[in-house]
Amino acid sequence: MKRTMFTKMVALVTVFLLGTMTFYGCGNDSKSKEENSTKEIVIGVQDTDISAIVAYQKGFFDEVFKEKDIDAKVTLKMFDAGPAIMEAFSANSLEFGCLGDQPCISAIAVGCPAEIIGTYRTQKTGTAVIAAKKSGIQTIKDLKGKKIGLTLGSNAEHLLNIVLEDAGLTQDDVEIISLEQGDMVATMQSGEIDAAAVWEPRIQQTKDIAFRLADGEGTYDVNGKQVEAKDYKYFCNPFAANAEFSKNNPEATSAVLEGLARGAKYTDENTEDAINILADYTGVDAKVASASVNCEDRDVKLTDDKIDAFKATIDFLISSNQLDTSNENCVIKSADDIDQFINTSYYDHTDIEG
Repeated sequence: MKRTMFTKMVALVTVFLLGTMTFYGCGNDSKSKEENSTKEIVIGVQDTDISAIVAYQKGFFDEVFKEKDIDAKVTLKMFDAGPAIMEAFSANSLEFGCLGDQPCISAIAVGCPAEIIGTYRTQKTGTAVIAAKKSGIQTIKDLKGKKIGLTLGSNAEHLLNIVLEDAGLTQDDVEIISLEQGDMVATMQSGEIDAAAVWEPRIQQTKDIAFRLADGEGTYDVNGKQVEAKDYKYFCNPFAANAEFSKNNPEATSAVLEGLARGAKYTDENTEDAINILADYTGVDAKVASASVNCEDRDVKLTDDKIDAFKATIDFLISSNQLDTSNENCVIKSADDIDQFINTSYYDHTDIEG
């Protein structure tokens, strides 16, 4: 299967660079019109991004803005997956986003105006390759020739590629069915796909018809017992900022980070209530929602091990030819190049611990 995500992101970023930026950054006239009115700050989230959703629903973002005398208001915009969030960054219609490292890094590599300013979740088991119980699949090698649902450019694709490679396979050995995460459950129920690379709540939602074949910690049998422990992937999900906004609004950016941290703290200390908040906001059953909550570390601050996880992802993307370093538009040629797109300065004016 030919890779198209890199080419697609190049095109999207080119549109961004050639277009007119009307909200901030390149238009002094538009900025002067906005500076005396309340800034609407939009955060892109997915249906498992509990820290941001709790912070929004509990009013923590507004609380921090008031404390710091910042005239701004946060709104959330729901997305199905990370690649769409980065497309919104390139279209200059989003200030912040919660997403996986692969879509974030892939977009930054081709010039998407983003920087990584924190994290909102780290885990190893909340993303998995699942197989339909009626598919006859028992091991990763059994995926050969099977139809696999996949959200292209997502962290789930990264996991799929890793486990296929470990079994001596590639995407060319399977039939990839491009799907949004929201379509995975119904498509598997209908029998149109044999397996899928998904994240919560899809793993929990399909538990009656599918089983966890592999995740970041290893492989499993149809009964859920781990067959082999593997250090496949440490999923470190970045909290990204549109650099056009964050660099021009550092105080507001710090305030958003602090609000996110308060959402994480509340979730850790009031997990049951946080699960209900997530369920009410997303419409996902509370029992299903709890699966994505209990496997997470929600610490906001970037640490060396998290940055190392980003670099491991870059190494894999380069080695698997998913990051075209020969392309003149690619600004990430090696793992260390991500350092210039990581900005921890926004912690300086917050009460974030760690």
